[in-house]
Amino acid sequence: MSAATLARQFFDGANARDWGLIASIHSDDHVYHDPQGPPAGIGGEAMAAHLGFYVEALEGRWEVTQVVDAGEYATVRWTGRGTHGNDMIGVPATGRTFAVDAISLFRARDGRIAEHWCVWDTAGLMQQIGVLPT
Repeated sequence: MSAATLARQFFDGANARDWGLIASIHSDDHVYHDPQGPPAGIGGEAMAAHLGFYVEALEGRWEVTQVVDAGEYATVRWTGRGTHGNDMIGVPATGRTFAVDAISLFRARDGRIAEHWCVWDTAGLMQQIGVLPT
C-alpha cells in the first residue's frame, strides 16, 4: 500500500474516531516526530492513543487539502478544525473554535506507516483558544 493511501486512511480514521484502524495501519516500531508536542510512544497503539487524545480534546476534524504521492513517502497539507471542548495538556476547555494549518510527511514500509513527521500551527491554536495573546 502506498504512503499516500495510508495517509488518507490515517485522516479518515481520525475523523471517524476509529482508533483500531489507526493502530492497524502503523508498524509496530512506528515513530511519530512532532517538535511541538509530547512524545507519542512507539507503535500503532501509541499513535492511536496520542491522536485520540488530541481529537477528543479539540473535538476536531482534520481536512486534507493536498496529498503529494512520492511512493514510499507522502506529504499531506491539512487543516484541523474544531472546538476546544476538553482539557488539553493542562489547559482547561475554553469552548473556543479554531482552524490550524499543518503539514505531515508519512513514510510507508511493508504496507504500514513506519514514520510520521508533523508540523502544525501550535501558536495559532493557542492564540485561537485564548491561551496566548494574539
